[in-house]
Amino acid sequence: MVRAYWPLPLISEGCHSLKTPPTMANGSLGTSAETLEFQIHGDALRPPGILRRPSKSRQRKPTFSSFEPRDLISALPDAVIHHIFSFLPLKDVIKTSVLSKRWRCTWTSTTHLAFNGVRPRNHDASSFDFPSLVDSVPEACTSPTVKKFHVTDLQYHEADRPKVDRWLHFVAGRRVEDLCLSLITEMRSMYILPPSLYCWSWLVRLEVSLCRFSWDLTVSWPCLKVLSMEYAELSDDFLRRILRGSPVLESLELRQSVGA
Repeated sequence: MVRAYWPLPLISEGCHSLKTPPTMANGSLGTSAETLEFQIHGDALRPPGILRRPSKSRQRKPTFSSFEPRDLISALPDAVIHHIFSFLPLKDVIKTSVLSKRWRCTWTSTTHLAFNGVRPRNHDASSFDFPSLVDSVPEACTSPTVKKFHVTDLQYHEADRPKVDRWLHFVAGRRVEDLCLSLITEMRSMYILPPSLYCWSWLVRLEVSLCRFSWDLTVSWPCLKVLSMEYAELSDDFLRRILRGSPVLESLELRQSVGA
């Protein structure tokens, strides 16, 4: 660095006016502190303390916290989570409890319950108690309403009747709109549907297989749009009651059913 003293006007402190440096008695310029000191850096001249480059330490640097990963799964609203659940079988819905702490109990508030009685390959037949599995889920369900309740491929025995009654009692209490009860049993051991089911005004879709209807009951399904009956014993009079009691029915499917 080379220092040079140059007879330039001085900048007064606290104002923008200019003044020239004082002269000595012999007429030469004074070399007091009032004379500006310039530092030569290459081709540029700058007086120290007047022209400054911005300090690098003052520039804001990104912190590591701004790059930390966010838990986006836990931030999803309940409506989105339940919409995801609606596309999954219940066993996969329960598995989502390991995704995050918030999802640990979220499955208990799902509005879509679907059970399939097909035994997984890695489960022993004696240890796979499907009715007890279905029986335990309604007890844990916290949602005030449930839209769908499906039980399919249930190996039904007469001893299972109290459990199925409890399931349908749960269905009635949560006003389920989409009900499917598909059983695997003999014709003589079919499950008898409860009398209250014929007056569920909130039903929109009903699918039953190997279930017995009571022909002498009045049917009142004002919201029912889809009805499917498989391996059912029906009479012409009961079918007429169904059609009279289902004014908005759009689809009626009968499969492997017999009449009397």
